[in-house]
Amino acid sequence: ISQAEALRVLALDAENPSSVLGALHAARENLRHARVSAPEELWLAASNQYLLLKDAAEQPLPRVLEALSGVLEGGSRIRGVIDSNMARDAAHSFLSIGVELERADMLLRVLGALLPTVTAHGWERAFDDVRWSGLLQALGVRSMFRQRYHHQTELSSLLDFVSIDISSPRSVVHCLRSVEAELRKLPRSERPSAALTTATSSAFALARAAEDDVPDAIESILTALAAIHTALVASYFPEPEAAPLPHADSESDAA
Repeated sequence: ISQAEALRVLALDAENPSSVLGALHAARENLRHARVSAPEELWLAASNQYLLLKDAAEQPLPRVLEALSGVLEGGSRIRGVIDSNMARDAAHSFLSIGVELERADMLLRVLGALLPTVTAHGWERAFDDVRWSGLLQALGVRSMFRQRYHHQTELSSLLDFVSIDISSPRSVVHCLRSVEAELRKLPRSERPSAALTTATSSAFALARAAEDDVPDAIESILTALAAIHTALVASYFPEPEAAPLPHADSESDAA
């Protein structure tokens, strides 16, 4: 796959909800429909990010990369808008739950994709420091991990840190505890809370997993996170039941 095609798929494909532009488009549309509950500043911030990247999509690579950097910085501004301009009501709880679940999900997916680069053996270990630095940077924990473990490159330490270390705001358990705190504010939270317990147990299993078992352990947590989402939808956003079609006899009688 070429660099241009990779950039299109990962960042610039508006029809792909997993691309950066697709995610911004979905967020923008969701906020359009939720403008009664969300502050106007949040709508403006998300819309500006979307337009910034959309306008750069057909530009040369340096312009696209500059726009992506702007989107990344804009995410911090959006966090600030949410913290300072949004009422602490059910809408805020659901938004916070979504952020934490997405953070845990993405951390695990990045870990699963890049883990082979730091579990190499033989002569490939010569570049361990570079590989580990890149992985920690991709996970967003390089500074925190180095403060705790310095230049240690043990897989067990990494798994413990990203799975269950409550001091790291990016660890899976930290994200799940944040979700738990929001669920306590909501009614009818039994099903999501039960799914949350399963996900937490899976995170502890990952922290203790042997190297060969890590991919399966990651998949187990991802499945558990999806179950939390399913439970949230079932508890708070069920699909409306379709109205029954009129019976043929009723139509005849009406005629």
